[in-house]
Amino acid sequence: ASSSAASSSAASEYQQNEYKRSKIRHRRRPQAGKATRFALPPVANHHSGPEKQHNNRHNNQHKTTRQDTAAPMSLSNADLTALQPVLDATASAIANAKTLRTAAPVVWLSADFRSVLAGTGINFRQAGDVAACLVHNVLEQCGPEGSVVVSAFNFDFPRSRCFDVASAPVQTGAFGQQLLSQFAHCRTAHPFYSLLVFGKAQPQLVQVPTSSPLLRHSTGPGSVFEWLINANTELITVGHHYVKSLTAVHHAEHVAGVPFRYTKQFQGVVRRAAGLADVALPTSTEPSGSNDGLAPQQQTQHFIPQTAAQEAHQRPADEPIDCEFYVRELGVCDFSSLTERGDAAFRHANLLQVLPVTATRRPLLVHSINHAPAHAMMVADLQSPTPAYTDYFGPTKPNVDVITGERADALYHAELRALVG
Repeated sequence: ASSSAASSSAASEYQQNEYKRSKIRHRRRPQAGKATRFALPPVANHHSGPEKQHNNRHNNQHKTTRQDTAAPMSLSNADLTALQPVLDATASAIANAKTLRTAAPVVWLSADFRSVLAGTGINFRQAGDVAACLVHNVLEQCGPEGSVVVSAFNFDFPRSRCFDVASAPVQTGAFGQQLLSQFAHCRTAHPFYSLLVFGKAQPQLVQVPTSSPLLRHSTGPGSVFEWLINANTELITVGHHYVKSLTAVHHAEHVAGVPFRYTKQFQGVVRRAAGLADVALPTSTEPSGSNDGLAPQQQTQHFIPQTAAQEAHQRPADEPIDCEFYVRELGVCDFSSLTERGDAAFRHANLLQVLPVTATRRPLLVHSINHAPAHAMMVADLQSPTPAYTDYFGPTKPNVDVITGERADALYHAELRALVG
C-alpha cells in the first residue's frame, strides 16, 4: 500500500481475484469537499530499490479522451455506505489543498488496503471494486483536466532484464496490484518506478518511447518525479503514514547529490501491455468528464477493451531500454528516508493535512502533502552543512531518527490514538 518500505504480502492475497471492467459514466465536477454518492443500477514502503535483487493540457485538435477507472457498479449499497466516509475524507483533502487549485490538478493516491477493508468492513472479494471506486472518486474531485497516479513499482529488472508492463507484479502493495489487474494499459513502462495513470495526463506519461527521459531516468532531471513536482502533485495517503509513499525523497537526494548513492545503468527490454484500440462509439447526450463544454458530436473517441486474443495479436514487440537508477552505496547505506525531524518540519510549515476518518467500523487517517514544497525543503536541507530532514543509516552509521517502515507504522498508530482515542 505504500511506495517506500512497502509491504507487498497483501498483494498475493488479492491478486487471484479478477474483476470485470465496466465503462465509466463521466460526471461533472462535484461540489468541492464532498464525494459523489455513487448510485447503483436497478439490477445489481515505496523506498525500495534494485539493490534488494541485485546487491500541459492537450490541444483539443489532438485530444485523447481520458482513461478512467471503471465505476464501482458491483459494490452493494451497504458497501458504498461503509466506504463513503473514506471518500468524503479524500474529497476534503483535495478541497483543502491550495496547491491543487490549478487548471490540471494531479494527485498521487496511496492506500493501505488492509486498513481500508478492516476499517470499512468490506469483504476482500470486493477489493478490486473498492480500489476503482477510490480512484474514480478522486478523479471526479479533480475535474476533467485532472489526473491520478498510483504506484506500481517493481524492482526485478536487474535480475530479469525484462519489464512486462502487464504482468510484472506490483511490489508496493495490494492497492496498485488490484488496479493493475483491471487497468494494465494505464501503467507506465518505467522498469522500476512504474505508475498507473488515470485522467488527462495518461497519454503524456504512458504513451512515451523508451528513449524518453521519463523512462530512462528513475530520479533526477528529466525523470517522472521531476514531472510530478513541476505539476504540483498532491500526495494523498489512506490508512498509512505518508512517509511510506514519499518516494520523492530519493529524487531530492539525487538533485542534491548525496554521497551515499550513485547512478547505475541497467539494460534490458520493456514489454508493453497490448493497450486499447481507439474506436469511435455512439455519442451520448451527456458531456463526458474529459470534454465538458464540448458539443456531443465532438465526443466520439473512446478507448474500449480488447479480447485476450486481440491483445495477444496486437502486443508490441519488446523494446530495448537503458535505464538508470540511483542506487545505495552498499556497505555505506542500508536505508534512507525522511527523518522525524523532517516530518516535524513539514508539520511546522503547515505542509501536511491530517484528516481522521471516524465514521467507519475502525477509524483511520488520511494524510495529504504536496510534493513541490516538500521537495524544496528536502533539497535545501540536503545541501546544508548538517542535513536534518533526510538521512540514512548503515553498517558504520547508526539510525538516529530515520523513519523506516516499521517506525512509520508506529508513528501512524500513535497519531491515530492521539486524534481519535
